Amino acid sequence: MNKPSRSLLFRLFVFQALSCLPCGVAITATEPPPADTPKTSLLVSLSRASLRENDNVSLTIWFSNDSAVNLTSANLSLPSLEKLTWWDASCKGHISPTTVPLPAVPSHQVVSQVFCLKSGSEVDVGNLNLLFTVKFSWQTGTTSQEGFVSVEKPLNVALLGTDTLGGVPISIASLIVPGLLFWMAVNFWGASWGRA
Repeated sequence: MNKPSRSLLFRLFVFQALSCLPCGVAITATEPPPADTPKTSLLVSLSRASLRENDNVSLTIWFSNDSAVNLTSANLSLPSLEKLTWWDASCKGHISPTTVPLPAVPSHQVVSQVFCLKSGSEVDVGNLNLLFTVKFSWQTGTTSQEGFVSVEKPLNVALLGTDTLGGVPISIASLIVPGLLFWMAVNFWGASWGRA
């Protein structure tokens, strides 16, 4: 009895696999979103990625409408942070609600807003993720629809700053290095500090 060759077995396997494909697998094509759905994007830029006590950081927010649909309203939600407060671009006008209305955004337009984030004399040290969300709405015929876009930005909050010298914060190193230089000078000139 003759054994079937490997190429014949492979062909039979492929034939069986392809003949069962239409029976068990349903292939569906995804439809693109309707033309009247807005495509938006949100960008947040911090002037620095770190914040110290009694310090402020400027941040700029850009919200763009990249579609042919006009947005009728847009509201920016700023993160609520304990011991950190939001101010206007000049850092003089306090923003108490954390939801800021943005102007209506026509199609293919960009809206930008500048804010100031201030810290007080007490801060919670650590890394924060700031979540910025823009909730927007648009009209489709007589129906109002809503959507949102969000972005996270990291912020490092430090008590003595984030700059280091050999792993030691510069604010501490600025106290240690002069003392170390003083004792090296005393040792170099051979001054005695012991009892005579």
